[in-house]
Amino acid sequence: MHDILLGFAALLLGALLTTLGAWAYLGGRGAEDFFRRQSDIGNVFLGVGATAAFAPIGLGFAMIGIAIMVGKNTVTTDLLIVAMVALALGFLVLVVHPRWIRPRWARQQDSRTKRYRRWLRLR
Repeated sequence: MHDILLGFAALLLGALLTTLGAWAYLGGRGAEDFFRRQSDIGNVFLGVGATAAFAPIGLGFAMIGIAIMVGKNTVTTDLLIVAMVALALGFLVLVVHPRWIRPRWARQQDSRTKRYRRWLRLR
């Protein structure tokens, strides 16, 4: 019973992170505003550089959740290997986050970000 709950929690976390990563790339102006605001207030986890890492980390957690719910099986080992590779890639992108892998809006400087930073310094 605990394995099913743990697997479901990992699957839910993976789905949430994957959805957040997809929204960062496909969400348009709303996603840009959200992530830039989080970056400007100092939230490192939801910052602009972290958006590229959400999808692979989310897929890794989702695969771990599925592997836990399936139980001991030959498929479980393969799922865990792929999940570990996805997690390692996601954490590498989280640390390095090269410009070319970021969403299009995150590759360019925004004038609203400059204005907001000036506003924060004046306070």
